[in-house]
Order: sequence, then C-alpha cells, then structure tokens
Amino acid sequence: MVVNWYDIVWFPQCIPRHTFLVWLLMGEKLKTQDKLKNWVIRSVQNMPIVCSLCLTEADSHDHLFFRFSFASSVWRCVWQYSDVFQACESWKDVVQSLLPIVSKKTSGVIVAKLLFGASVYTIW
Repeated sequence: MVVNWYDIVWFPQCIPRHTFLVWLLMGEKLKTQDKLKNWVIRSVQNMPIVCSLCLTEADSHDHLFFRFSFASSVWRCVWQYSDVFQACESWKDVVQSLLPIVSKKTSGVIVAKLLFGASVYTIW
C-alpha cells in the first residue's frame, strides 16, 4: 500500500524513535480512548471517554496532539522556528502543509520534518 506521507515519516536523517511514533500517529493507531471505544468490551462501552489529563473533551488523536493545552504550547514553540506550520489547526493540517515540499532535500525541509517528529514525540 502506497501512502502520500511516506517521505514525512521515513527519510535518511530521521530519528528512529520519533519515526516510529509518527508512523503510528499517521495511521491513527495510538492507544487513545477513542480507539478503546471501538473495541467490544462492555465495561469500557459505559465509561465516559474524556481526556484523563484535562477532563475537558474526548481523548482522541486530534485532542491529544493539537487541542490539548500542552500540545498547543509545543506547537507554538515550533511555529517560532518554522514558517511551514504557521496556519495549522490540527496535526492533519501539519501533514498537509508538509506534503507539497516533502520530496525536496533542502535543509529547511529536513528540519521541518525533524521538528514534526520531535513535536509528536514530545507530546506523546
């Protein structure tokens, strides 16, 4: 199966532990509560699906990696050092902003991909 985000995740300068986590995020395979809800377990089905860190909204990939207050502060720091991610409102927007430039081998693109991986790793 060919995916358009392959070059965002796998590139020669990547950091393996960051790459593995970004790969899981791209496939939305991280074990968040929204994934638990899809499993057929009666005791989990009746539990409220709420972020255990902030107790404000459902725990999901979008919440954890962008709307959560810690994640927002991480992304604000990243935006100071990269103009690639300026208009992003979700982690999927970050991926969409990287896709047009991801095949370039410039130092700015490599730094942007490394920033994305390090940010995801820091937030997780």
